[in-house]
Amino acid sequence: MNMRIVSLFAAMLLISSNAASLFSRESTAKAQADKELTGVIENTAYYKNYPVHVVDLHFHPSDGWENVGPVGKRFILQELPSWLPTAVKTLGVKLASSLINSPYGQLGIKGECQRSGITFCGLFATYAPETWGVVSNEFIVDSLNDPGNPTNTLGSKMFFGLASIDINDWQRTKISKLNGLEDALQHKLIKGIKMAHIHNTIPLDSSGYEEIYQLASKYKVPVYHHVGSSPLRKLEDFSTQREKDTYLRSYNPNRLESIIEAYPSVAFVLGHMGYDFNKEGFDFTDDSIELAKKYHNVFLEVSAIGRPVFDDSGLVLDYAFDRLKANGLTHKVIYGSDGPIYPGATKAYLNSVLRSMSRMEYSLLEAQSVLFYNANALFKVY
Repeated sequence: MNMRIVSLFAAMLLISSNAASLFSRESTAKAQADKELTGVIENTAYYKNYPVHVVDLHFHPSDGWENVGPVGKRFILQELPSWLPTAVKTLGVKLASSLINSPYGQLGIKGECQRSGITFCGLFATYAPETWGVVSNEFIVDSLNDPGNPTNTLGSKMFFGLASIDINDWQRTKISKLNGLEDALQHKLIKGIKMAHIHNTIPLDSSGYEEIYQLASKYKVPVYHHVGSSPLRKLEDFSTQREKDTYLRSYNPNRLESIIEAYPSVAFVLGHMGYDFNKEGFDFTDDSIELAKKYHNVFLEVSAIGRPVFDDSGLVLDYAFDRLKANGLTHKVIYGSDGPIYPGATKAYLNSVLRSMSRMEYSLLEAQSVLFYNANALFKVY
């Protein structure tokens, strides 16, 4: 669920309703974490009394409100109270975007990671001009090169990045775009490629993109694909069945199978594990699990699928972690938060994941594999 630029301004406006109860629940959760020593305590993540390292693969920094696409802007503004003038809402999200989604600063991603006890944080580039907009590879590289990129407790840089590529108007523009992607992949802190078929309404099984996977093979980096729906667009937003089918193909992980088979040396990370955020009847969680069981080069990322704001009981996460363990896949699971959303959301989601793994009786080794070892084996952050 890629709610990239949910604003601090919006959070303040909504605090009288759902935000207040969210903070109350988080306070209760913290008290429980202090008792169990499972959760984030004093900027350190603990699992069953042991401090653990965490790789959070999935953060979306902002390159400015002006670079968000028209569909994304409309979605974000519609999430705010209708009685507010558009100019006021726009001013609020501009301010919040510069604060919350900035890689640096105490309200930005750096502060979120440090307060959450996260060891490594992945910054995603994005090329989705009509929807979430553009956060360029150059912006990510500049953020990684910034002297503010902190050194973590392992003596490495905390921020690493995943480059991306614009796959629109592909045949006419692909040479320059591939050159740009290859330039980014030569940076020592760029550790993978992030694809956004769903946000461009391009089916995952479309032909002609082989050069992207060839670059992944050449530079020995994983390819991350968003699979599962997105709140930005729903199937009902499309007027014809053909349009609906095309959109469904843009996030159905089964449509990747031929590419997965064709590039056995490339690791494929199925982001969000195929979860149906829109509750439209097309949940691909089990399909993603089957692909990970079938193919040695398929891995699963559990970002956003059980956020406390819509899974207060933890049932969604419990189902996911139960199925992963039952199918012997704990060595193929990657942690990510898909943040930031609002101040404190990064820690809240990590706490939810830690407690869900505890309820599902993950061992310390299994939990540390999900949180650190698996991601490090793929992305070589340390």
